[in-house]
Amino acid sequence: MTNKGICENCLLEFNLKLVHNGFNESSYAYCDKCGKTAIFDTSAVPDSLKAIFNNDSRHNVISEDLEKFIMPCDCGGSYRHNAFPRCPHCIKELSAESAAKYIEDNSPGVKKGWKWQGNWTGLYAIIVEGKSVNNCWREQKLK
Repeated sequence: MTNKGICENCLLEFNLKLVHNGFNESSYAYCDKCGKTAIFDTSAVPDSLKAIFNNDSRHNVISEDLEKFIMPCDCGGSYRHNAFPRCPHCIKELSAESAAKYIEDNSPGVKKGWKWQGNWTGLYAIIVEGKSVNNCWREQKLK
């Protein structure tokens, strides 16, 4: 289901999809240049990286240790553990705190007590305007 968000910088609207990485059995990272979301399926993690992935990254943002094993974004940026999603219009970082309003407004779980996690590193990720990539691992071995 696609929902709407509003950029706190330029005040323009965009589509977003909330991803529950526990239910999705995945982890994620955002591009540090354009904000595109990379989703990493637990079942597609290279064998050489499974221990690092399962200990530090499973169901939330990837760890810094995994960044060097991820291909660059097609915009030239890098998927990073400390990057944020970005507005598709002004390309500024979206605030997780400001996102609470539109994420919670779009969630039926709020009526049952669910609250947005308030950060870009926890269980939930967002995909803005459908911009995402799956399992973009580099073909490398651990040394």
